[in-house]
Amino acid sequence: ADKAFNASRSMAIPSALAVIYIKRIKDASLQTTGWSQAFKAVTGSVEGANKEIAFALETADRYGANLVKVTDNWVKFRAATNGKKISGDAEEIFQTFTLLSSTLGQTPDQLSGILLALEQMVSKGKVSAEELSGQLGERLPGAVDAAAKAMGKTSAELREMMQRGELIADDLLPKLAR
Repeated sequence: ADKAFNASRSMAIPSALAVIYIKRIKDASLQTTGWSQAFKAVTGSVEGANKEIAFALETADRYGANLVKVTDNWVKFRAATNGKKISGDAEEIFQTFTLLSSTLGQTPDQLSGILLALEQMVSKGKVSAEELSGQLGERLPGAVDAAAKAMGKTSAELREMMQRGELIADDLLPKLAR
């Protein structure tokens, strides 16, 4: 009886693992299909979608970042920058902040918070203290000082620009990424 039990148990473990792996493959396939559709909507073509997915894969691999978080955020950031002056700098900006997060040993959720702040800045067009000091500054200490330096201003002058609604994402983010 023990031999029969042990034999059935040894068969159950590989079967359970197979079910888990098949589910993960199915989930990954559905996720990839969703990314393809989203990037196709942003770029207008299958070729463009494939290029964007390749960029996300390369970025995640290069910086040791979570592929799902990187790709999900890249879809949103590309959509936010699409058709705007900043569009040509989108890849550099995205990679720079992904690298910073990775260098600081941040979690995938912290990276998502950084990229969400950038996406909101681009979507609104103007950079507010909430995104720069709050969302970005919480995750990247010194973000306000770095932004001031990138714009050739003091921190106080930068804060005044934000209060007056004069700090434009299209101007700040490419400079901040360099």
